[in-house]
Amino acid sequence: MFDQLFDYEIPFLHPIAVHFPLGLLLIAGIVACIWMFSGSRMWRHTTLVLVFFGATGSVFAFLTGEALEEDAEGVPIVDQFVELHEKLGRLTMIVALVSLVALGYHVYKRRLVTDEANESKWPRFAIGLLIVVSAILVAVTGHIGGTMVWGVPVP
Repeated sequence: MFDQLFDYEIPFLHPIAVHFPLGLLLIAGIVACIWMFSGSRMWRHTTLVLVFFGATGSVFAFLTGEALEEDAEGVPIVDQFVELHEKLGRLTMIVALVSLVALGYHVYKRRLVTDEANESKWPRFAIGLLIVVSAILVAVTGHIGGTMVWGVPVP
């Protein structure tokens, strides 16, 4: 009985990998909004952790998608959406990585400043908006990926 549990092979990692950036970047977008309006150090660091793992996951998801694309050729709905899904996946990955670098630099720079009260709100809002854009992009990319797997919803 237990032998059957370990006989299962996962042929492609992409369906597993996509859940990490999807969940983490969506939550990062929400947490970034809290950070933008509160300016709290705790929310800034929480956002950094979420963006770090979300951006890292987006790289892994993008790389694993390449192998799955080759295997899914010839499926009509996949052929219809695969280029758009790949472009949006690449854009999501780039925006998430840029967000990570910008937020990482901001956190590093904030450690050098002792006067938190005089912090400019504009960098916080610009970085937060970038993170929200990555959350929107990952949601749209995931929706298109889900459509390729499950088909077009019937009205």
